[in-house]
Amino acid sequence: MKLNSDMEGEDDYIPGYDDRADVAGRVTINATGTPESFKLPEISENDFPHWTHDNVFVSKPATPGQPVHISIALWDSDTAYDDTIDVSPNASHDTLELDLDTCSLMLSGDFAGSAQGVVEVKSGTGSNQGTLRFQVGMSDGRALSTAGDVVLTAFDLVQVLPNAGRMVGGKPLVGLVTVANNTPSPQPVSIRFQVFNDNGVQIYDGTESMGGALQAGEVRSKYLATAAPVIPPDPECKPAKLRAVATLVLAPGAETRGDPKTACWLINNSSTIRSWDLVSTRPVSLLWVRTGRLLTAADLASPSELATMKKWALPYIRGLYPTATVNSSEMTVPFVPPITGVVLDLFVDLLAGVGIPADGAIPYAITYELAAEASLLGVDRLMGTLPRDFFKTTLYGLWDGTTGLSLGEWHPHAVIFEVAQAPSNAPAMTLPAHELGHTFGLSTDPTIKSWACSLSGDLGVIACGIGGGFDEYHSSSHPNGVDTWGYWVPQGGGSPSFTGEQCNSNCLMGPSFQNAHSAWRPISSGGGAQWVDAADYDQLVDRLTRCKAGAAGTPGGSSLYLSGLIAGADKAVLGWTFAYPASTRGLDFADRPSQTPTLFAVQMLDAKGARLSESELPLDWNHPETEWPVQATFFGGHVAMPGGTTAFQIVNRKTGKVLADRKISKSAPVVSTPKPSIFYKNKTPVLSASWSATDADGDALTHFVQLSPDRGVTWWPVGHALTKGTFTVDLTDAAPGTYLLRVMTSDGANLGSAQTSFSF
Repeated sequence: MKLNSDMEGEDDYIPGYDDRADVAGRVTINATGTPESFKLPEISENDFPHWTHDNVFVSKPATPGQPVHISIALWDSDTAYDDTIDVSPNASHDTLELDLDTCSLMLSGDFAGSAQGVVEVKSGTGSNQGTLRFQVGMSDGRALSTAGDVVLTAFDLVQVLPNAGRMVGGKPLVGLVTVANNTPSPQPVSIRFQVFNDNGVQIYDGTESMGGALQAGEVRSKYLATAAPVIPPDPECKPAKLRAVATLVLAPGAETRGDPKTACWLINNSSTIRSWDLVSTRPVSLLWVRTGRLLTAADLASPSELATMKKWALPYIRGLYPTATVNSSEMTVPFVPPITGVVLDLFVDLLAGVGIPADGAIPYAITYELAAEASLLGVDRLMGTLPRDFFKTTLYGLWDGTTGLSLGEWHPHAVIFEVAQAPSNAPAMTLPAHELGHTFGLSTDPTIKSWACSLSGDLGVIACGIGGGFDEYHSSSHPNGVDTWGYWVPQGGGSPSFTGEQCNSNCLMGPSFQNAHSAWRPISSGGGAQWVDAADYDQLVDRLTRCKAGAAGTPGGSSLYLSGLIAGADKAVLGWTFAYPASTRGLDFADRPSQTPTLFAVQMLDAKGARLSESELPLDWNHPETEWPVQATFFGGHVAMPGGTTAFQIVNRKTGKVLADRKISKSAPVVSTPKPSIFYKNKTPVLSASWSATDADGDALTHFVQLSPDRGVTWWPVGHALTKGTFTVDLTDAAPGTYLLRVMTSDGANLGSAQTSFSF
């Protein structure tokens, strides 16, 4: 349901009245001949993730052989009366009507099919269409069957979350089954697990034992095919289905009672065919680098600290994120970008307006510069590791309690985080994944925002920003973050590896604590705080879907990386811009459909000033890592650049005012082959390089220096925003060998480059 929409209409023009949906409901279960009614609590557009797994309704014991009738009714609270919401696909009535066969665990009525797993029912049409997801089952996990029955009570395919409607192509998955032994004797049980592609071709068929014999009355769950299958991607990006079935394999004579055509023991031995949507998601590339504010060598994390953080964090990221491939590399040479520029100047001015000294801008500036380097290097995210207690010890307490920073979905290509925290000097294993989550738009729980964030239109944006936006750490209703609902399953690769159902930790977007790996306990051994919310996971799938408009660049297409800052009163400044004439980079700013278009946009112009394209830019003052309000939006990402583009501008869509603009000249800089040399200072190898560059348009030039330890597969940033054609870098932490040296020179938009090799 679109809870931010109006479901009744007649209160549209009542001043000050909330015309958003406020939905309540009732679940009725008739298991004994006497209906029992259960109340679904009212939810509104501010409640997220709406109804959760906490809403469980248990009836009185059912009668053997009799169906259990279930009805679900929803309505929207209104000023004068409650408006019924149609939740049934049956056109003759609005209430969803179901019958559960407690023997076969099959549903009939408005939905026909297995009750094993999540049931998804769609109702309504067009913009009024909604989706209701729920589960129906027996409270003890077993079918209400005869004493001679072994029951397959549940079956699901799991990659990250149980009961997910989508499977990611190329990512390993497991089957999850639950079996109940209703016989009076121990029963050895195996499961046949089959998976089929969209064309009905079988891509996996295996039979596995449930382990030792199930004892009389025992209910047991087991993961199947933990090393396989890997589901192939859908290369053509067409809608596809994945289908699977699980079937009990029992000893001869284990179930012998009743007519085989109607007996429970035969009916509930199979899950029937279940179906999932199959989607293709893009790979994610990460470059881990030691960064910070360099005063002395002690101001950086050590190579071993970076390696330890990566060791714990990378398996977590690979397991959690819905992508088949997470490419990860580690830069041994530290990288500390200079903290300068017009973007920083404006941000410092804004901070001064709320009483924050300039020192408070340093984390933002580091992240901003790292993101520009990520664009030049062609990686998705630069993972900036900071020394222990960076935020606490260097910034006069302004950032106390903060351990990492992201600039959000509109500036997604870099994050920074402390590699360890005092007093134990241990890494927070979930912290890098948490900061990455912000870059995909996670942690937008409306209950964490101030009340003003629920206001519609431009007024809501402005009021939300003035109120400080939202902060997942400092919510009175969620002091420990928003607990989640998820599972960890084996994903392969990396060390250490974790298996079993979820851990005793807070959710992905909640606080990250030290020594998370030491407290990693499955639900079966007393854990239970689960770690990724289903809605968050859906958001990640949406953002990583390969075939979504704007999610991937078009081979041979052109894109522009642009960055800057938008503040109140139509203040905006432009920072780094890099043009890529032939680019496969994903687009961060696209014409994404939304109910309320963003207030600002970037427009590409031709030589006559005609608009060639327009893409959205935000005004989003939500900065979740700080308690003090910052009325500014960082933006930094790739946007499509049509052929013939000679300039671009940032505009206010409502007023048409141009906030900032920049020309793109005709010629790219020409760079000479760099000349490297190695000298030793106190037995430490130092690289010195020189080069020259010219520009036919006479533009001012800025240089970026990069090294590759593997002949161009991976590039490291070592020199940033240089104004002269010389550079030196300490290679103490670099392994001896042959390296490529590359210089990239920018004229403000166009890039020229040249490279050579050297050894030491």
